[in-house]
Amino acid sequence: MSDGDVTPLDVLRRAALPLSLAAGLAAMTACSATNGTASGAGTSSVAVSPAPSGGGPAATPPAGTSSPAPPGGPSTKPFRPAAHPSYPAPKIFGTEFQADPGHDFTKHVSPRSNGVLRGMIRALTGEDVVEYVPVKWVKGVNTEGYFEGPPEGDATVYAAPIAGDVVFLSATGCEGMDATVDDWGLGNARCSRAALIAKARTGGRAALITTESGRIVKVVEIFTP
Repeated sequence: MSDGDVTPLDVLRRAALPLSLAAGLAAMTACSATNGTASGAGTSSVAVSPAPSGGGPAATPPAGTSSPAPPGGPSTKPFRPAAHPSYPAPKIFGTEFQADPGHDFTKHVSPRSNGVLRGMIRALTGEDVVEYVPVKWVKGVNTEGYFEGPPEGDATVYAAPIAGDVVFLSATGCEGMDATVDDWGLGNARCSRAALIAKARTGGRAALITTESGRIVKVVEIFTP
């Protein structure tokens, strides 16, 4: 096969992504490219970071961060969490809800304490206020798995306004049509605050959500096929 015959799936394989995750990304890219051709727009691309070479040192997560995803998760590599640098990041595919000692869920819904939550924006409750919940990775039977939030009626829910200077890194592009992720399945397409609010209206995907001083300051989506 010549260089001109390299497909998006080949690119993803070379980036060392798991086959099922690579296939999901490639399928999304193919669909996006088809839509772009039909409308006369340019075709889309898959944005991935190169995997560490076999002869180089293995990627090492920063101090205070958790590394590998559990078996069955879309990635088993150590990761460089795209989260606020002041706070440690949770495992991307952690199988337990993150504890939040000291938070009183019996009172009115309020922001989470400063830090990074593996969670999901569930709803937009005001002009720029969102409800968000913790999520955990559940290994699937016929699929690799999925992210699951607290059961219906559970009081484990937060609410906070989106900061005016929020950093939003999407895993599906700013229009939701492209696969834009790094080696660890984290979004790397910088999109606007308005794009984040638009996604919040319909419920978002799992993400690393950073809360600081009662505001959401960073959202980094996690891609799942």
